[in-house]
Amino acid sequence: MVDDLYKVLDVLDKLFLCLFCGFNVIFRQLENAIKRAIIFAKSSGRNLIQLKDLPEEIAKSVKGKIDIEEKILNLLREKKFSHSAIS
Repeated sequence: MVDDLYKVLDVLDKLFLCLFCGFNVIFRQLENAIKRAIIFAKSSGRNLIQLKDLPEEIAKSVKGKIDIEEKILNLLREKKFSHSAIS
């Protein structure tokens, strides 16, 4: 009985280690992608990152699901916004 418990605990320990390492890698990749996007935005003189600043594989997975830039433009068009209104 005790041996079985140790075997289960050993398997759980290994599983946890694998999961933790996997999440750690994903977190570091996301962190690097965001840092990269910030650098691209700043080099273009912008304070906000855009979809084009993100790595292609992330941009492709997001494109079409959340196209915030297009939503903003559509809202501005609906409200008949003009640049002269703010200058």
